[in-house]
Amino acid sequence: MKLLGNKSKYLGFDDRIMVLLGIPVVSFIIPPLFFGQRPESFMEFCPQWGASLFFSSILWAGNRQILIEFRRKFFDKEQDKKRVALTIFFVIFFTALVNFIGFILTPPEDRLEIQGQGFGAGLFVTLFCITIYEAIWSASRLRQSRTEAEKLKRENLQSQLSMLKSQVNPHFLFNSLNTLTSIIPEDPERSVKFVQKLSNVYRCILEIRDKEVVTLEEEFNCIESYIYLLDTRFGASLKFDIQLKEEDKERFVVPLSLQILIENAIKHNVVSRKRPLTIEIFANDEGNLVVRNNLQLKDQEMEGTGTGIENIDNRFQLVSEEALEVIQTSEHFTVVLPLLTISSYESSHH
Repeated sequence: MKLLGNKSKYLGFDDRIMVLLGIPVVSFIIPPLFFGQRPESFMEFCPQWGASLFFSSILWAGNRQILIEFRRKFFDKEQDKKRVALTIFFVIFFTALVNFIGFILTPPEDRLEIQGQGFGAGLFVTLFCITIYEAIWSASRLRQSRTEAEKLKRENLQSQLSMLKSQVNPHFLFNSLNTLTSIIPEDPERSVKFVQKLSNVYRCILEIRDKEVVTLEEEFNCIESYIYLLDTRFGASLKFDIQLKEEDKERFVVPLSLQILIENAIKHNVVSRKRPLTIEIFANDEGNLVVRNNLQLKDQEMEGTGTGIENIDNRFQLVSEEALEVIQTSEHFTVVLPLLTISSYESSHH
């Protein structure tokens, strides 16, 4: 690999600028720092700087290559201990070897005087080089790990979203068909309308299932037919109180979220003439969508369908990084959904 090569995954960054600046700077401070050489003029200092630059370049390039080779061979995080141990051994060995070469090239009368300073200077260059490269490498791997974790999280949420969109609650279809069977003999015209509304519900599901977000108006167009089916089934036992402004309907929610919350309320609460269930849907002062029902839990909880509140929360975080809020008191169960603007959706999505 070239010393001034392009950006490498084994370095974590493009180090050309650091090499071009780092080696001259380090070599410049070594003579006065380790050898006590403080020439009176720059021209007098140039030979000393040149020698320092020569050995600093060898040490920098060699240690850099050692790092790259061991990172290439032991790239996985599980091999970090082995990589670090071998790297330390070889950079110390390489530094000692370069220092020995410098010792041989030094005039015999000066060898004993500068031997210790030479090894200290070489070790300084090595530590400076290794510290910078390891710090940037560690930071780069940490960023990569976080990016991969976020990607995995999004892929997982996207998978959940796809699964949710492909699911149709069999209990809902079963109950709707039972209701249809009961009204056909009593009111054929009403049964025809019921079938039309049932068809509308599934048509809406097919139309919005591939969308990440829909306007609240689109969502309500879907649940209007759904509410009609529930009203036919439960009659006065189930009441809806919906209060929304037109501007609220221009904002966005994840598809089928209202239908799922309504279904969740019916599934977990008693619905009867003596104890009617009331579901309220409105926008609060903070601009969020509130779905609230009076709390009258069944004695025995039904088995979940896998399409509940947690899944809606994950889908909101997938498209906006905003979470819904669940509030339960002794009297009410409330879910607060974020009403998204197009800007908040696009900024998070892109």
